[in-house]
Amino acid sequence: MRQPSIDIFTPHAEDPFAGHPTIGTAWYLLHLQKQLRTVALLEKTGWVPISVDGNSVKADVPQDFHLHNVTFTSELTSERASCVSIVNGMTFILVALSDLPTLAKASKNLQGTYDASPLD
Repeated sequence: MRQPSIDIFTPHAEDPFAGHPTIGTAWYLLHLQKQLRTVALLEKTGWVPISVDGNSVKADVPQDFHLHNVTFTSELTSERASCVSIVNGMTFILVALSDLPTLAKASKNLQGTYDASPLD
């Protein structure tokens, strides 16, 4: 069986990696080809080896954690929010919120509003 590549889309954009679609695709392919116990999926983040053991599926996600030298601000907290990548092409803003009522106030995407001062 040829090693497949997959592209993952949300209603708004293409994602270079997402766990649920990766595991679901691998499970489907491995169950189509019952003699196979492993497969590797090519995603935008790179090769993701997948193995099956009975009814369990395991992915070896190529982690590439990086703390970026940029922070974001939000009206929800006075603290600067860190910007991190967990795999190639997937960047997140980590905003520490004090409680659930503060989380309920979150309505804006922080993308584009940043404070480029170096991290302490």
